[in-house]
Amino acid sequence: MSEMQTKPEHIRRSISWQLFDRGTLGVVTMLVNIVVVRVLGPDAAGILLSATAAAAIGEVIAKAGTNVTMPRMLAEHADRDRQFLASTAIVRRGYAVVGFLVALLFGGITMTGNNDAFLLIALLASAWLFPVGDIAELYWVVRGQSHRYIAAKFVANGVGSLLRISAALATGWNVAVAAASGIEAIVREFLQRRTLTKAGLGIGISAASWNACRALATQNLALIGTSLAVVGYHKIDQLMIMGLLGSQAAGHYGAVAQLSQLGLAAALIYGRAWSARIMSEALYEQPETRMLSRALLIGFRISLPIILLTWMLNQHIILLFYGADFQDASATLPWLALSVGLSSVGSLSSYWLAARREEPLLLRRAIAGLTANIILNAILIPVYGIVGAAVASALSQLLAVWLIDLATPRTRALFFIKGRALFDCCRPERAIPS
Repeated sequence: MSEMQTKPEHIRRSISWQLFDRGTLGVVTMLVNIVVVRVLGPDAAGILLSATAAAAIGEVIAKAGTNVTMPRMLAEHADRDRQFLASTAIVRRGYAVVGFLVALLFGGITMTGNNDAFLLIALLASAWLFPVGDIAELYWVVRGQSHRYIAAKFVANGVGSLLRISAALATGWNVAVAAASGIEAIVREFLQRRTLTKAGLGIGISAASWNACRALATQNLALIGTSLAVVGYHKIDQLMIMGLLGSQAAGHYGAVAQLSQLGLAAALIYGRAWSARIMSEALYEQPETRMLSRALLIGFRISLPIILLTWMLNQHIILLFYGADFQDASATLPWLALSVGLSSVGSLSSYWLAARREEPLLLRRAIAGLTANIILNAILIPVYGIVGAAVASALSQLLAVWLIDLATPRTRALFFIKGRALFDCCRPERAIPS
């Protein structure tokens, strides 16, 4: 059986490992972040989380869109994996330097007046100067051998978690926590690269194809723009609150955003774990959407009960995790939970479109979400504070991941697929499609 025919079966076998990886490490990371925020308090946490938002822009540029296209491109370069991986690593290093500088510039503009801001941004953004680690992860996922990278990731995550909690407890200084995050990135980079080296897939410069480097550097520009717009409408509210309301309000908002991700962890983990399988369906079984429909239905069934619980118990949840210092932010939790739920479901269709080479449509959706979020934040934050930002986030997510599908004939079917999945979710007797 050919490589192209067996690949979907390989990806299916990877999903259980992916769920194990995302389920354990994802939840541990979220819990560590919550502990760190609670120890630092609203002001210091506000600066740290805003710097993290600025650094996320650097991360997106560093990945150069290859995190989305790698499953497709690995299939197309199956006979020369080492050359493709080396070329991707070189392109990412070049973009990482640009991302580092952009994060410093963007963060500096939005965080003027905070003494620790530039140092925090520099420490966080410098982690993206080591952007090769998740190349190994993506490679092993697509090859159906996810178990190869999990041990390395567990070690790096354990080291990073211990360092961040220790830094927060010992110093109470957000810069020390940021430095610990940078150390974790370096450890993860080293260990993940070893998994490729031990398999005879060293990705040094000599293995690279310069033609492939040039193609990668230019062909993914639409995806880089898409990724920047996506991270923009995920993070711009944090930065706008920092600029308009100050570090304490930014700390309250960022803390609740972390908690909403923990609450919807199952939906986020599920969506990311199944991304490769959905892309596989679009690549090898088009125009079928069975797997996408199945993933959407399960995603809704995971998300909706949790979102409803946050509406009913938001004050008790905030008090339990953060204490009285963050109680004023409890009204933002339901809206942020809705935003995260929409994001986790919307990402499933985004992976499917990426596999179908619909990058312009992805860019249009992302820009629509970013524009809506900026406009709504500018209107709602001065009037309603952080609650206004949470409402803006939920409404812009709804537009970007669902309503925008109606605007283009090629995506109109996705709008109805999502609507059908939501309708079926509300019918207990409805079986999950195989």
